[in-house]
Amino acid sequence: MDRSQNAENLDYIQSAMLPFLESVGFKLNQRTFTRTCEPGLIQVISFGMGQSWSMYHGKFTVDIGVYIQEAYLALHPFIKKPPKKVTGMHCEISRRLPAFHANVEDYWWDLNPPFENTIQELIQLLQKYGLLFLDGLRSRNEIIEQWKTKGNLIGFPPRGKLSIAIIQAKLGNVSEAARLAREEYHKKESQPYSEFVLQVMNAMGLEVQ
Repeated sequence: MDRSQNAENLDYIQSAMLPFLESVGFKLNQRTFTRTCEPGLIQVISFGMGQSWSMYHGKFTVDIGVYIQEAYLALHPFIKKPPKKVTGMHCEISRRLPAFHANVEDYWWDLNPPFENTIQELIQLLQKYGLLFLDGLRSRNEIIEQWKTKGNLIGFPPRGKLSIAIIQAKLGNVSEAARLAREEYHKKESQPYSEFVLQVMNAMGLEVQ
């Protein structure tokens, strides 16, 4: 089966899931469903197809995440404008859908018909786990509260505290943003990382030393 047939099969799966995801506020753009919760805060359900050269050829997976505009721009200083189309790779918070249920971080479904069981499994996983997860992250304040309870396990990379500092600054909580940034800076995880934290926070007008 060539890649174009795989793409058509994934189109079919996404089209079959479209009514369900539209009913909870998502819109489809190519391989990505998005739901805007606040200005610059967009939830993502992204379908990824295995490359033709990889062991995942003929398979696909599903990632869910949250794009936080201020974090994306601050943590990628060479990027000056937000993306025109938000995808999974722009998300600061990211989890693979099967991980909620199967306790695995990486799972890929076959792109071979029939697809009915796969579609039902995906909808059930989203209903029971994925959407519940996203519903707790529909505002910046909710993200902060979830992070206070669960830390980076909500889907942040190891720099989660820096991301929260950026969000706090966006909300106008400057002293809390500076406090978190100082803690991240003084971890001294590595010299390049400390310099990066300093660069990010200086750009935001925060004193971290």
